[in-house]
Amino acid sequence: MLGQGQPSRLLAGGINRGDGLMLIGALAYALYGILLKRWALPFSPWLNLYLQIGFGVLFLIPVALSAQSLAIAPAAISMVLFAGIASSIVAAYCWMQGIARMGSEKTAIFMNLLPLLTALIAVLVLGETLHGYHYLGAGLILFGVFLVQFRQPTGVN
Repeated sequence: MLGQGQPSRLLAGGINRGDGLMLIGALAYALYGILLKRWALPFSPWLNLYLQIGFGVLFLIPVALSAQSLAIAPAAISMVLFAGIASSIVAAYCWMQGIARMGSEKTAIFMNLLPLLTALIAVLVLGETLHGYHYLGAGLILFGVFLVQFRQPTGVN
Protein backbone atom coordinates (compact mmCIF):
# COMPACT_ATOMS: atom_id res chain seq x y z
CA MET A 1 0.00 0.00 0.00
CA LEU A 2 2.94 2.33 0.58
CA GLY A 3 3.60 2.38 -3.17
CA GLN A 4 -0.12 2.64 -3.99
CA GLY A 5 0.01 -0.64 -5.87
CA GLN A 6 3.10 0.34 -7.87
CA PRO A 7 6.32 -1.16 -6.45
CA SER A 8 8.43 0.97 -8.80
CA ARG A 9 6.93 4.09 -7.22
CA LEU A 10 8.01 2.86 -3.79
CA LEU A 11 11.51 2.07 -5.02
CA ALA A 12 11.86 5.43 -6.78
CA GLY A 13 10.42 7.65 -4.08
CA GLY A 14 11.19 5.70 -0.94
CA ILE A 15 8.99 5.94 2.10
CA ASN A 16 8.17 8.93 4.24
CA ARG A 17 9.16 9.26 7.88
CA GLY A 18 5.78 8.23 9.29
CA ASP A 19 5.60 5.10 7.14
CA GLY A 20 9.13 4.22 8.19
CA LEU A 21 8.22 4.61 11.85
CA MET A 22 5.17 2.39 11.35
CA LEU A 23 7.35 -0.28 9.74
CA ILE A 24 9.80 -0.10 12.65
CA GLY A 25 6.88 -0.33 15.08
CA ALA A 26 5.49 -3.38 13.25
CA LEU A 27 8.89 -5.06 13.33
CA ALA A 28 9.25 -4.29 17.04
CA TYR A 29 5.82 -5.78 17.74
CA ALA A 30 6.69 -8.89 15.71
CA LEU A 31 9.86 -9.25 17.78
CA TYR A 32 7.77 -8.80 20.94
CA GLY A 33 5.49 -11.64 19.81
CA ILE A 34 8.44 -13.94 19.14
CA LEU A 35 10.11 -13.13 22.44
CA LEU A 36 6.82 -13.51 24.29
CA LYS A 37 6.45 -17.03 22.94
CA ARG A 38 9.97 -17.97 24.01
CA TRP A 39 10.18 -16.08 27.32
CA ALA A 40 6.66 -15.45 28.59
CA LEU A 41 6.74 -13.52 31.85
CA PRO A 42 4.75 -15.10 34.71
CA PHE A 43 2.63 -11.98 35.22
CA SER A 44 -1.12 -11.51 35.00
CA PRO A 45 -2.37 -9.47 32.02
CA TRP A 46 -3.08 -6.47 34.30
CA LEU A 47 0.41 -6.51 35.82
CA ASN A 48 1.94 -6.96 32.37
CA LEU A 49 -0.05 -3.97 31.11
CA TYR A 50 0.98 -1.91 34.14
CA LEU A 51 4.65 -2.72 33.51
CA GLN A 52 4.38 -1.83 29.82
CA ILE A 53 2.73 1.49 30.64
CA GLY A 54 5.36 2.20 33.29
CA PHE A 55 8.24 1.54 30.91
CA GLY A 56 6.50 3.54 28.19
CA VAL A 57 6.20 6.54 30.51
CA LEU A 58 9.82 6.11 31.60
CA PHE A 59 11.07 6.08 27.99
CA LEU A 60 8.92 9.10 27.07
CA ILE A 61 10.18 11.31 29.93
CA PRO A 62 13.16 12.59 27.88
CA VAL A 63 10.83 13.43 24.99
CA ALA A 64 8.48 15.30 27.33
CA LEU A 65 11.35 17.19 28.94
CA SER A 66 12.63 18.31 25.53
CA ALA A 67 9.21 19.53 24.32
CA GLN A 68 8.49 23.24 24.01
CA SER A 69 5.03 22.73 25.51
CA LEU A 70 2.91 19.85 26.76
CA ALA A 71 -0.32 21.81 26.45
CA ILE A 72 -3.24 19.98 24.85
CA ALA A 73 -5.61 22.00 22.73
CA PRO A 74 -9.21 21.69 23.96
CA ALA A 75 -10.26 20.25 20.59
CA ALA A 76 -7.70 17.44 20.98
CA ILE A 77 -8.70 16.30 24.47
CA SER A 78 -11.12 13.66 23.15
CA MET A 79 -8.40 12.24 20.88
CA VAL A 80 -5.92 12.11 23.75
CA LEU A 81 -8.46 10.35 25.97
CA PHE A 82 -9.25 7.87 23.20
CA ALA A 83 -5.55 7.14 22.63
CA GLY A 84 -4.87 6.90 26.34
CA ILE A 85 -7.86 4.79 27.37
CA ALA A 86 -9.21 2.90 24.36
CA SER A 87 -5.96 2.30 22.50
CA SER A 88 -3.41 2.11 25.27
CA ILE A 89 -5.38 0.35 28.00
CA VAL A 90 -8.48 -1.43 26.66
CA ALA A 91 -6.98 -2.63 23.37
CA ALA A 92 -3.70 -3.65 25.00
CA TYR A 93 -5.52 -5.60 27.71
CA CYS A 94 -7.70 -7.37 25.12
CA TRP A 95 -4.55 -8.18 23.13
CA MET A 96 -2.94 -9.72 26.22
CA GLN A 97 -6.09 -11.74 26.89
CA GLY A 98 -5.91 -13.02 23.32
CA ILE A 99 -2.29 -14.05 23.81
CA ALA A 100 -3.17 -15.78 27.09
CA ARG A 101 -6.06 -17.70 25.50
CA MET A 102 -4.75 -18.46 22.00
CA GLY A 103 -0.98 -18.14 22.34
CA SER A 104 1.35 -15.58 20.83
CA GLU A 105 1.82 -17.38 17.51
CA LYS A 106 -1.88 -17.48 16.64
CA THR A 107 -2.58 -14.02 18.03
CA ALA A 108 0.31 -12.30 16.23
CA ILE A 109 -1.27 -12.78 12.81
CA PHE A 110 -4.10 -10.45 13.82
CA MET A 111 -1.66 -7.51 13.89
CA ASN A 112 -1.90 -7.70 10.10
CA LEU A 113 -5.47 -6.43 10.39
CA LEU A 114 -4.22 -3.07 11.70
CA PRO A 115 -3.79 -1.37 8.28
CA LEU A 116 -7.13 -2.74 7.13
CA LEU A 117 -8.96 -1.48 10.21
CA THR A 118 -7.13 1.86 10.02
CA ALA A 119 -8.27 2.28 6.41
CA LEU A 120 -11.86 1.46 7.38
CA ILE A 121 -11.77 3.99 10.22
CA ALA A 122 -10.35 6.60 7.81
CA VAL A 123 -13.26 5.95 5.44
CA LEU A 124 -15.89 6.14 8.18
CA VAL A 125 -14.50 9.03 10.21
CA LEU A 126 -12.52 11.12 7.72
CA GLY A 127 -14.41 10.38 4.52
CA GLU A 128 -11.32 8.95 2.79
CA THR A 129 -11.75 7.20 -0.55
CA LEU A 130 -10.57 3.64 -1.10
CA HIS A 131 -8.77 2.72 -4.32
CA GLY A 132 -8.08 -0.55 -6.08
CA TYR A 133 -4.78 -1.10 -4.29
CA HIS A 134 -6.58 -0.76 -0.96
CA TYR A 135 -9.00 -3.51 -1.94
CA LEU A 136 -6.14 -5.68 -3.18
CA GLY A 137 -4.24 -5.14 0.08
CA ALA A 138 -7.35 -5.86 2.15
CA GLY A 139 -7.95 -9.07 0.22
CA LEU A 140 -4.36 -10.22 0.73
CA ILE A 141 -4.52 -9.40 4.45
CA LEU A 142 -7.77 -11.30 4.97
CA PHE A 143 -6.55 -14.24 2.90
CA GLY A 144 -3.32 -14.40 4.93
CA VAL A 145 -5.15 -14.27 8.25
CA PHE A 146 -7.56 -16.95 7.03
CA LEU A 147 -4.70 -19.21 5.89
CA VAL A 148 -2.87 -18.99 9.19
CA GLN A 149 -5.95 -19.50 11.35
CA PHE A 150 -7.15 -22.57 9.51
CA ARG A 151 -3.89 -24.26 8.54
CA GLN A 152 -3.23 -27.80 9.69
CA PRO A 153 -0.40 -28.20 12.21
CA THR A 154 2.64 -29.88 10.69
CA GLY A 155 3.89 -31.37 13.94
CA VAL A 156 7.28 -29.71 13.45
CA ASN A 157 8.44 -27.34 16.18
